[in-house]
Amino acid sequence: MPRYLLQESVDRLAEMAAPPLATAKAGGVHTDTLLILAAVLCFLLCVFGMALVARCSRLCNPSAFSVDALPPKTPCKGINKKALQALPTMSWAAPEQREESPE
Repeated sequence: MPRYLLQESVDRLAEMAAPPLATAKAGGVHTDTLLILAAVLCFLLCVFGMALVARCSRLCNPSAFSVDALPPKTPCKGINKKALQALPTMSWAAPEQREESPE
């Protein structure tokens, strides 16, 4: 009896593995063609979506894409030389040097 069960399962697997002849001969659309068409459709949708995002960002912030936009301001170059010399100054020495230096 175990051989009968084994043979039945082998026959069932062979039927499942065999290509279906009825659909191949019917002249239907091949699976590869459908996959290629689906990939092309996805590509076109992605390109269209990216174009919409670019258009929306350009419309929302036109100054970022404008050629006539104002140039950025020049950075501050620092303090004036006269103002720098007017600041109070004092000499500093490390604590070890203070003890040794005669005053």
